[in-house]
Amino acid sequence: MPTSADVVELLNEVMSGALYDTHEEEVDESVWQKQYQFYSSVLESLSPAVTLFKKLPSRPSYRLLILLGGCLGNSLSTKKLCNHGDRLYQLASNILVSYQQSTGAANLGQLFRQDDTASSRHPTFDQLLQEVSLAVSSRPNGTDDSPFTRAPLLRDALIWFSMNVTYPVLCDNNQLGLLHPFALQLLEDYRPPLKSCGLKLLKHLSTEVLISAWRCTGRSEATLNVLLTQRSSYASTTTLLADTFGCIFAFFRLLEPTEKRIWLNKLAEVLFSDLVLEAKLENRIILTGYAITLIDLLGREIMVHARRLLKSAELTLLAPRSSNSTSLREREHLSFSQMLTCLLKFVQLSSDLLFPDLLPMVIPLLTSFVDLEWSRRDNEDVADGLNALSSQLTSILSLLLKQNPNEVSKVLNQCIELTPRLQPIIVGCGDLYIRNCQ
Repeated sequence: MPTSADVVELLNEVMSGALYDTHEEEVDESVWQKQYQFYSSVLESLSPAVTLFKKLPSRPSYRLLILLGGCLGNSLSTKKLCNHGDRLYQLASNILVSYQQSTGAANLGQLFRQDDTASSRHPTFDQLLQEVSLAVSSRPNGTDDSPFTRAPLLRDALIWFSMNVTYPVLCDNNQLGLLHPFALQLLEDYRPPLKSCGLKLLKHLSTEVLISAWRCTGRSEATLNVLLTQRSSYASTTTLLADTFGCIFAFFRLLEPTEKRIWLNKLAEVLFSDLVLEAKLENRIILTGYAITLIDLLGREIMVHARRLLKSAELTLLAPRSSNSTSLREREHLSFSQMLTCLLKFVQLSSDLLFPDLLPMVIPLLTSFVDLEWSRRDNEDVADGLNALSSQLTSILSLLLKQNPNEVSKVLNQCIELTPRLQPIIVGCGDLYIRNCQ
């Protein structure tokens, strides 16, 4: 079993080898294999040395945590060292549990709430952040890249521990001053897994760090600006796109009411414009889902964005249909259903103010949609989806009929002559619809 001095020497060797001379993507695969074997051997030698953990000086303790967090965090980022559940991951996970038990902590929260005996004024999480910062800054970068691209073990440790601690360990402005720029650096990385880590870390910080810390520094507005201006680079995968908009909505809760209204309107301009340009079905599904949430938050202010909303509805509902794939049709119907929900909410919020101008805005679009989509009704795979869409269409038309049954019924009767498939949908409006109104 290694002595305390042996452990310290091993951890010093780990830290000295954690800083590369080049970008991690330029590192040869054989180097990663050697790193994997070295970290595995270090952790295996530490497995029977649980009793030594209490005797470790302060700084080696942090270096041990960096090694463990770096191995665990790599399963979230590049996966060059380990994946979730493999040998190195299990070794790191088991030793972290042993380390926590040696300190009497049941979990990370309790571990990091304990004062460091070497410096009782700072919780251990703050000291861990300081140790990472000192290690990264110890070697000049000399390039425009983030210094963490040459220190992946430190980066992954920072990701993992930051994602796994909560309030009150993670709460104040000093921690935010380090972790917020770090998360933004992850967003600028060209690799999707690291962008995803940045988005998830930002969302986590928005939940755990005190709102006052965000508001007094203007960091929430800066984050929203970055997310909105760089959003096109996050559309490469559906996961990134969903994480991006999820992060945007998480940051709205940090804003003052007046600022929140301003940013909601900025998002509306962006979101409906993106829907107009988006060609991928799965991305449209994500965007229309968030559009529903946005309309709920905007309320009547959605009328300001009526033109963009209706154009995005037109291009979504009248888009070219898929092939005979059942799964694709189901996804299409989800996209249609979400967009009809947007239209329904829009009509609910605006019908009393925009009527009768709403009629030429909405009815030709719905008529064309029915004519196009119901032509596929003969296919049994589509029938159930059409029944659900019929209910939404009926709800929209009923809202219009309530404003002026006679006038709207006249318009709808003309539409039935052109598109007979509309009739059962309109009849579903009940007594509001006047069948013989000419």
